[in-house]
Amino acid sequence: MPEPLQRLVRWLLPVEPEYAPSPGRRLWLLALYTLRRALSEDRCSAMSSVLTVETVLSIVPVLGLALVGVSLLDPNDGQRLLLNLFAGWMPDTAQARASAQSVLSFARNVTVGNLGTWGFLTALGIAYLSFDSLERTFNRIWRVTRRRHLLVKFTLFYTLATLGPLVFLYSLRQSLFHDVSNTPWAPRLAIAATLIALYRWLPNRRVSWRASLVGGLLAAILYELGKAGFTAYVQRIATTYEGLYGPLAVLPLFIVWAYLSWLVVLLGAETAFVVQHERMIRLQGYVPPFISGAHRGPGGSGRAAARILLAIADNFARRSESLTADRLAERFRLPVERVGAILAHLERHGFLAETLADTGPGLVPARPLADIRLVDVLTIFEDDDTDPPRRDELDAPFEALDRARDELVGELTYADLVQHAQARAEAGSRDAAVH
Repeated sequence: MPEPLQRLVRWLLPVEPEYAPSPGRRLWLLALYTLRRALSEDRCSAMSSVLTVETVLSIVPVLGLALVGVSLLDPNDGQRLLLNLFAGWMPDTAQARASAQSVLSFARNVTVGNLGTWGFLTALGIAYLSFDSLERTFNRIWRVTRRRHLLVKFTLFYTLATLGPLVFLYSLRQSLFHDVSNTPWAPRLAIAATLIALYRWLPNRRVSWRASLVGGLLAAILYELGKAGFTAYVQRIATTYEGLYGPLAVLPLFIVWAYLSWLVVLLGAETAFVVQHERMIRLQGYVPPFISGAHRGPGGSGRAAARILLAIADNFARRSESLTADRLAERFRLPVERVGAILAHLERHGFLAETLADTGPGLVPARPLADIRLVDVLTIFEDDDTDPPRRDELDAPFEALDRARDELVGELTYADLVQHAQARAEAGSRDAAVH
């Protein structure tokens, strides 16, 4: 490759961190960071395939549950609303409109009277599994290791599937929204609002309004552009598909469009993550750690964990407040993925507990600080998987290191560390007052 072309490639696809880019360059680096993270690290294309299969299986049960909700207010208006919204999601073609009408006709059968109790519960379970998969996908993007309780998640799902359409229909019937609901923009506004709400509340983590708005609006714009392009494509090849598949021609088109739609939705979720963690990404030089090969942090995992736990303990002792993974990642300049893994390991061993505050879920010490020894924290991060089946020449040096460590910090607790930190801070304040 010629040298000028190599320089262009390195400029477009940098692998070395850049800490002071120009505003225009910064936007490009953020967009590239989002795409690299989505396609290479998180494999959103594969996750979109899984969600597409589940969409094909669950679309009828989900719409059936939504019909149950809107029928409580007005069955005719509710069915017309869902038909318009579902048709607005599909490309603007005759085949898509016919598909929307057929799916809605099947969804009307999702009732206890038609399916029986067990049949209705099966349909409900299929719809819930699709919601559960979407929540797990969002939590993976946000690096959330703690999942919601099953009862809480099912309640959220059923509320969104039934009460959500009911409230939406009631809002559109009011004078304030009535004119808007009769415009061609109503489905677009509904899709944008749905995406913003998903990015805001579906991950089991506090997401800022700014991040969810940027991600939702970008996904809505990309979705409209994709729909226009896919509509033009379908109009060109519709005859070919009808000749090959006959009455089933709409099925492959539906599958392809569902895949593209989920790809846009996940890209919007990645964008929301990047917007919320922009400061941390700036500290990383706008290059993902898996590309730059950046150092994994201060020392090994045990030392990083010890420092993170000290920050949580000191903050709780001073302010009686929790710390989130995002704030810790920014403070220690570590990838939020690694901080999340460290916190999960500390929580599994009983050193940390999650708590809910105004700022969302955070972490506090799970025991009195006097009961948490530094040596115990370091020990749980030691990898014993490489222990040989028999003794060798390294056993004696390792045992000597363990004895030396126990002698140096064996009885040192986090209460001692926090007390030393506070004493040092008070001494620094007195020196500053003197000078």
